[in-house]
Amino acid sequence: MTGTTRFDPAQYKANIRTEWRAAAPGWSAWVGVLEAEDGGGAVSRTLVQLAGIGPGEVVLDVAAGYGEPGLTAARAVAPGGRVVCTDISGEMLVFGRERAAAEGLDNVEFLECDAEELVFEEASFDAVLSRQGLQFLPDVAGVLARLRAFLKPHGRLAAAVWGPPDTVQFAAPVPVIRAELGLPPPPAGIPGPFALADAGQLARLVEAAGFTDVETGTVTAIYQTDSPELATRWLREVAPPISSLVDGRPPEVQERVWAKVTQAWAPYTTADGRVRLENQAVWVTGTRYDIGSLGAGQSRLKQTRAHASSTKAKNRSEPDLSEPPGAGSTEHPEARNAPNHGRLRRRDGLGGLITSTSAQHDMLTSGTSWVALQGPPQVCRAAGTPQASTLRGLEPAAEHRPDSLDKSP
Repeated sequence: MTGTTRFDPAQYKANIRTEWRAAAPGWSAWVGVLEAEDGGGAVSRTLVQLAGIGPGEVVLDVAAGYGEPGLTAARAVAPGGRVVCTDISGEMLVFGRERAAAEGLDNVEFLECDAEELVFEEASFDAVLSRQGLQFLPDVAGVLARLRAFLKPHGRLAAAVWGPPDTVQFAAPVPVIRAELGLPPPPAGIPGPFALADAGQLARLVEAAGFTDVETGTVTAIYQTDSPELATRWLREVAPPISSLVDGRPPEVQERVWAKVTQAWAPYTTADGRVRLENQAVWVTGTRYDIGSLGAGQSRLKQTRAHASSTKAKNRSEPDLSEPPGAGSTEHPEARNAPNHGRLRRRDGLGGLITSTSAQHDMLTSGTSWVALQGPPQVCRAAGTPQASTLRGLEPAAEHRPDSLDKSP
C-alpha cells in the first residue's frame, strides 16, 4: 500500500473472506497445535474465567472461527445455557459445528455474520467473548458499542488480541518475508494482527464504548511443531495475514521466501528439533453498567432502596442507595474513596455521568430474558446446516454481505 492508496473497508472485507475460506482446511488440519492445553486452549479458558461465565447463561462469541472460545464457554454454561458463535467464514464455522458434535455439545449455534452488522435485541447476552478478532475490524469502536448493547446490565465483555510483535514468536518470520520481498512496514491505523497490541489503546477503546471496570492483562499461548519445516507449513496454512504476503509470487520466489522462514525458526528450535513458540495475548474485560437501562432489573433496585430507607441504623461505609444519582455528573460520597477497581464511571440514559461503587453494582440485576437474532435475513445465516436456524427470528439467507472479522493463530 503506497502513501496515496486509501484503505477500502469493503475490499478489505471481501479479501478477508476469501482468505479465510481458503484457510479453513488448515485450521482443521492443525487443530491439535492450535488448541493445545497451553496453546489456544489457555486463552479460551482465561476469557471464560474472566467473564465469570456459569451454568444457565447465554454467551455471544464474535470471531469464533471454528468455535473458540465458544465451545469452551458452552461447557461452562451447561446445563441450561447457550452460546452463539459468529464468524466471517461459513467454512470455519462448519468445522466448529463438527467439533461441537464430536464433543456432544448441543447448546451452540453457529451463525455466519459480519460483526459490524450483527443485530440482536438489546440486553440479550450475559457475556460477550472474542478471541483474536477485534484487531481485524475496520470499525472497532462501533462494534464494541454494539456489543455492549447486546449485554444485559451487569454483563461482561472478555476479549483477547495479540500483544506487541516482539512478544508473539509465530510472527518472527514476518520481517524476514518483508525483507525478502522488499515490502514496506504496514501502514499505521489499519486493521491487522497487531493493530490493538497496545493494552492502553485497547482499554481506552473499550471504555469509550461505554464499558466500566475495564481491566487488561496478558496470557501466553504456546504453539509447538515437530520440526522447523512443519512450523513453516503450519504458518502457511493457518495464518492468511502472513501467507498472503507471499501468495501470488512466482514459484521460485515463494520457494526462496519460505526457505528463509524455515531458517528463521532456529532461535525457537529445541534440542530435540521441535519448534516451540510462545505468544503473548493481551486480554481486556469490561462490564455493562447503566442505571438508565436496567429495565426489569429496576424493580429489584427499588426494593433495595426501600429497604435501605427503612433501616434506621445504616452502615455508612456503604453507599446510600435511597438517593440514587440522577442525570448530570454525580458521585456517591463513598465512591471518591473507593479502590480504583471498584469504581464505575458511566453515562446514564440521559447523557449524565454517573460514578458509583462495586457495592452498588452488586445490587443490580438484569431480569431480561434472551431474545434471538432479529433484523434483515441477509445479515446473518445459520452455518453448516441446510435447516432453518433454531433461533427464533433467524432464517438462512440466500445472500450475505462481505464480513469483517478475521482470525490469526
